[in-house]
Amino acid sequence: HLGRVDILPCRVHAMGEVPAESAQLDTWRPCFQSVSLQVCRLLGRGAFGEVVLARITPQSSGGDVSSPSSSRFVALKRAAVGGLSEAASGKAVEEAQLLLRLGEENPHILRCFDFRLLTGTSPTLELMLEYAPLGDLSGRIRHHRDWVQSASISKGLTPDASTGLPEGE
Repeated sequence: HLGRVDILPCRVHAMGEVPAESAQLDTWRPCFQSVSLQVCRLLGRGAFGEVVLARITPQSSGGDVSSPSSSRFVALKRAAVGGLSEAASGKAVEEAQLLLRLGEENPHILRCFDFRLLTGTSPTLELMLEYAPLGDLSGRIRHHRDWVQSASISKGLTPDASTGLPEGE
């Protein structure tokens, strides 16, 4: 069971700043058995669970999460599966396996490095995912749309005209 999770301070890269270790991700393949996890902060919450930013450190480094040279960041997605039927839980595990495979096959999909099903009083499916420091695609599109609309209003244009679309379409 998950129990209480302490949120510990850790250095997180600023928006747009890409960690140097990102270039090494093609060969980097962490798994739950070989790393220590330190939860840094909540990234998002949805209907089925939450996603947290976690610093991982190889257990071979003695679990020293203070050493930046041995640490990397991942997104840890936690989905409650306790209320699901056995068939639905099996389907969730199948989807996790598919994510694992798709991330290996396509460099344009965020990678799922590993997953595990935690049993106990609150059964939870945890996915260790590649961390995207610039956020998700829908957030970037929303930000761009809001920026275009605010810029067009300040210039006295309709939003359609500012994006090059004929007014009224």
